[in-house]
Amino acid sequence: MNLVNKFVILILLILISELTRSQSCLPEGIAFYSQEAIDSFQFNYPGCTENLNTIGGWFDIRYNDKLSNLQGLENLDSIGYYFDISDNNSLRSLEGLNNLKYINGFLNISYNNILSDINFLQNISSITHGLYIRGSDSLVSLSGLENVTSIGGSLSID
Repeated sequence: MNLVNKFVILILLILISELTRSQSCLPEGIAFYSQEAIDSFQFNYPGCTENLNTIGGWFDIRYNDKLSNLQGLENLDSIGYYFDISDNNSLRSLEGLNNLKYINGFLNISYNNILSDINFLQNISSITHGLYIRGSDSLVSLSGLENVTSIGGSLSID
């Protein structure tokens, strides 16, 4: 059974920024609104064979009742602006974000009802604009944020 199959399941927007070193196969970015779109990606874009290492703009993972972790994103090391992980009712951990090091913008982790740890963020060293953690009542520790040496803007933990 597919992990992702309700609402706007995964919105992945890749925008090429000035910081991107090489030309992507989709320089305008792409958004996925269904599991079918993800499943047919290789067929529709056979020339896109690189691993996802950098997202130049927004990355939203929201409104997903089936996603329990973020496995499959292990090669992701930076996000160019806003990273929003919110309203995912089955998300237990951020496993899969093990190699994420830098967020050139905001990190928002909100209303993930059973998220119990954020340990897989242990390699993030910098968040340039702000960190928001809200409404995740099962989260009892901030372990995983030990290596964050700077947050360039707001810090909010509610």
